[in-house]
Amino acid sequence: MEKAVVALCAAGCVLHYAQETQRTTLPHINAIHLAQHSDTILLDAATRRNLELTQNLAGGTENTLAAVLDKCVTPMGSRLLKRWIHQPIRDCGKLQARQKAITALIQYERMSDLQPLLQQVGDMERILAEWRCVRLALVTSPDYALHWLSYRKLQKIHKSDR
Repeated sequence: MEKAVVALCAAGCVLHYAQETQRTTLPHINAIHLAQHSDTILLDAATRRNLELTQNLAGGTENTLAAVLDKCVTPMGSRLLKRWIHQPIRDCGKLQARQKAITALIQYERMSDLQPLLQQVGDMERILAEWRCVRLALVTSPDYALHWLSYRKLQKIHKSDR
């Protein structure tokens, strides 16, 4: 419990520093979660570097585990895959559930129809993060339009799968 208090204080200091240097309230940060070491395997920077998970020893991204595995057609999927690579699941049950879900996607009979539709979906994660970071008036209209088109595309994908 004492370590959690220290971690919370450190997080508060980091947030205060970010607010001071960015001159904003950081509205997109609305919660702090204490990572449970039992959920994932912790990989330190040296291990991640030596395993060349997402960056090779020369500093590039080619010939890395992520480069080999990443068949994602959206930036959101690629970011999720990289998070999974950097934070492997420790729990065998959760890992098997994830593997089953991935297998189901790979074997999905209409995957060839789904991928082109997903390619047309904008980077909604990035757009929503920007909306939460800045005042709505500062969001550019192309971003708003892209978000709206992406939302409509996702609705179409959902309806076509029924």
